[in-house]
Amino acid sequence: MIEQAYNLKNIVFTTGGKTVSANGAGETIAVVDAYGDPSIASDLQTFDANFGIGNDNASGQFVLTVATPQGSVRTNAGWATEQSLDVEWAHAIAPEANILLVEASSANTTALTDAVVWAESQSGVVAVSMSWGSTPEYAGEIAYDSDFTTPSGHAGVTFVASSGDNAVPNYPSTSPNVLAVGGTALNVDASGDYLSESAWSDSGGGMSPYELTNKPDVAYDADPSTGFLVYDSIPNQGISGWQVVGGTSAGSPQWAAIIALVDQGRALRSLGSLDGPTQTLPDLYNLPTSDFNPVSGGGFTGLGSPVGEKVISSLVGGGITSGGPAPAGASISGKVTVGSAGAARVTVYLDNNNDGIMDNGEPSTLTNSSGAYSFTNLPVGSYIVRQVLPTSDTQNSPGNNYGIHITLASGQSSTGDNFVDSVPATGASISGVVEVGSTGLAGVTVYLDKNNDDKLDDGEPSTVTNSSGTYRFSDLPAGTYIVRQILLAGDQQVTPTNGYGNHITLSAGQAANSVNFSDKSTAAALISGEIFNDSNGDGKLDDGETGLSDWELYIDLNNTGSFVSGEATATTNSSGDFTFGDLAAGTYIIRVMRPSGWLQTSPANNYGQHITLAAGQTIAGVLFGEKA
Repeated sequence: MIEQAYNLKNIVFTTGGKTVSANGAGETIAVVDAYGDPSIASDLQTFDANFGIGNDNASGQFVLTVATPQGSVRTNAGWATEQSLDVEWAHAIAPEANILLVEASSANTTALTDAVVWAESQSGVVAVSMSWGSTPEYAGEIAYDSDFTTPSGHAGVTFVASSGDNAVPNYPSTSPNVLAVGGTALNVDASGDYLSESAWSDSGGGMSPYELTNKPDVAYDADPSTGFLVYDSIPNQGISGWQVVGGTSAGSPQWAAIIALVDQGRALRSLGSLDGPTQTLPDLYNLPTSDFNPVSGGGFTGLGSPVGEKVISSLVGGGITSGGPAPAGASISGKVTVGSAGAARVTVYLDNNNDGIMDNGEPSTLTNSSGAYSFTNLPVGSYIVRQVLPTSDTQNSPGNNYGIHITLASGQSSTGDNFVDSVPATGASISGVVEVGSTGLAGVTVYLDKNNDDKLDDGEPSTVTNSSGTYRFSDLPAGTYIVRQILLAGDQQVTPTNGYGNHITLSAGQAANSVNFSDKSTAAALISGEIFNDSNGDGKLDDGETGLSDWELYIDLNNTGSFVSGEATATTNSSGDFTFGDLAAGTYIIRVMRPSGWLQTSPANNYGQHITLAAGQTIAGVLFGEKA
């Protein structure tokens, strides 16, 4: 309903006598997040199947590409949910735009901004979405501002960031080079039409003491009670599958998608993509107020939420956009199975020239984790559906490696167009999974330690776990094997215990399954900061203001506002500095045990500092101002 409420549904570009759907075709949205999500591709396919969205870009290729420019990344359940939200809803708004998901090696500012710098330099990227930030801000953040600018020689790039969910300024959304998105609570009628909008109470924003900017610039629905349906198969605090997610994180990727729609329209007019600091930001502030929905209740919402068609038309540069009727399309769907099990990530394509080969430009898709596939919005006509058969598999149905021949009428849905494959009988095999908790760990090297020297030697068979953490050795002769893994940095093997390998004896043709490794992360997170004497009471750490020593702080686990025995504490040193170490991933509320006669000036209203940590993350510069 969000597309209808914000007037983003069925927009078309009309230029040169031709009508083109506004779907982001030809543009690339970079989504920068931390850590890995090995299930993101299949989760996107599940999301698309539920909403009837295609998986392919304008060239018929799968829209999503995942990049890890900083090396292998571990799976993190909290960030996996963030990635699902970002990727799925950027794709929903701009369904034929390419999505480049860039996974940083950690959640610290340096790693994330380095990932941004890499993403912005990639060919075709017109928008970078950043649904993360640092709260509170810190003086050194200004050094990163230059990272949010279009690289020399590259087409224009717009940088979009969520303003945070703590009702205070959040970096990088406070950067003058970034389009910051605040949060609202959206009210629609039963048909999904816009009724009204109010400021979401937790939306980040305000005056930055370091950047001297007043953010956010624009707004988008963020209230979890009116949030976004997301599919994430990685369990996070006991929740997986379909879930409703809110927060300003939802607005950043969807505004980035709006920018992709704008740049698609500009390309049709032979105009370049927008540069964020010099075009997107000033152009938005020069738009008429009627291009935005008014937001009631004050709060941090900037110009307001978009009246999609008007914002896009204005930024494209001439009324070439208009709302249009939804195209009536036919569809084809089915499943690829091996025996009775669905076969994931098998390429299925429409063989337009019936040559038995997937050629450039022929529509294709990947089966999801259940083996299902679909093609939607197809015109009337005859189609031949084929699969790219996995190596060593045999297609049993249709026989003789035939394709499935289908003739579609207008709006017709052809279902049950299935492929049934089989795997040939082989020698013995060993298979299993490497996991942390219940999450499969991708990119782990597993090997057969023939000489039992606890290292991978030349000539010893090895493989790498896939996105689900699984591995397999096939065609093995009968014999005894020792299976070992090469641990990822910061991990420790839990089972087998004492770092032992798995010892397996195979008879001819035997399949040894569930030869598993269970690991744990030894990386602990840390929060540090300072309590300072805010002598002028302005809520900022000014030159000459000093730290307060021997003050106590605590982690308010149950958010009661008062210390309870058993809650972690810390004491400031002679400079007023404090540290909470050895923390697990999660959200923490830090409060001060204040001596009588003192008033907390920052955060205001005696609020605690709300800090969300990923595994192994360090967050520094958490400040408390106190005035006698």
